[in-house]
Amino acid sequence: MTSGDVVRSNVNRVYRGFNADCGERAEQFSAPRLTHPSGADNYIRLAINPGKGAGYWDVARLHDEMLVCVAECTYLSPFDYVVSPQNGVLSIRMVVSGEMEIADRDGARVHVERGAAEITSIPGNYAHEMRILEQERFASLTIHVRADSLARLMGLGEQETPSMLASFQDPDAGFRSCSMPLTSAMANGVFDLVKAPYSGALRSRFYEAKTMEMLCLFVDAMRQCSDDEEQPGSPSVQALGRAQLARRILEEHLVTPPTVEQLARRVGVNRTRLRHDFKCIFGITIAEFVQARRMEMARQLLRDESISIGVIAEAVGYRHAGNFSAAFRRHFGVSPRDHRRN
Repeated sequence: MTSGDVVRSNVNRVYRGFNADCGERAEQFSAPRLTHPSGADNYIRLAINPGKGAGYWDVARLHDEMLVCVAECTYLSPFDYVVSPQNGVLSIRMVVSGEMEIADRDGARVHVERGAAEITSIPGNYAHEMRILEQERFASLTIHVRADSLARLMGLGEQETPSMLASFQDPDAGFRSCSMPLTSAMANGVFDLVKAPYSGALRSRFYEAKTMEMLCLFVDAMRQCSDDEEQPGSPSVQALGRAQLARRILEEHLVTPPTVEQLARRVGVNRTRLRHDFKCIFGITIAEFVQARRMEMARQLLRDESISIGVIAEAVGYRHAGNFSAAFRRHFGVSPRDHRRN
């Protein structure tokens, strides 16, 4: 058996039930180092192949219903692999550095940036692609848990399970994802795992305890998001911060504003939540905000008669002066030329 076969066999053993075959993933790693020999079936450290990058992945199989992955690594080229769990799985990710993408088989993509806590619902035998982007340190914690067992493992009763989380545990939920900003406590917890000084049995016990702590932090954050949805008239501090950050990003990129999907990723929340928070706090939609700011910028530029209307159109994000003039008329009730003349 070659060293590559050994790695593949070990990775598949630890990932059993959570991925049908880790062949492509195993090719990225050099020979594994078993950091807990007495529990080698459940805990393994995988070093990145020097030709592929640097760093490691720690994979801990805490029990049959939970798999924990801690990564601190850098790839020279994008790291792509396919995941196909045998049973329905919830994957909870907390990314403190780097970024990654998740693509379902229908082509839809979820982008997870640094500073985001994200949960993905994956049906059983549903193959999807994972990609970790290159040339940047990637540090994260991922907790894979059987979709039907998370609440039970945490001892949550029906009334204690946040409505957002309950929707992900629905067996008919299908492939879906939701993200939120990473809290400072979550980020510190990821760093604690990445920099854990323990080895052997102590490291395993530390992983078990820290994983439950991180799940508590995540569920509590989801509970706050659920409470926000139930009380739309009273936005939380987190919702206010997300909306204000989104507004600053839009103001800095009025000419080529990000899409709602891109903006949502930047602030660490899903599109629906961002649209709701933005409208609730500022009283207008994201599109209306961008349009209003563009028109105000154009109105200011029209004061300088040395600037042509075509140049002003380009300055506020319009390729064609005719489209700009039509938008300006709809907004102010008068054409740019007449506004300047008046």
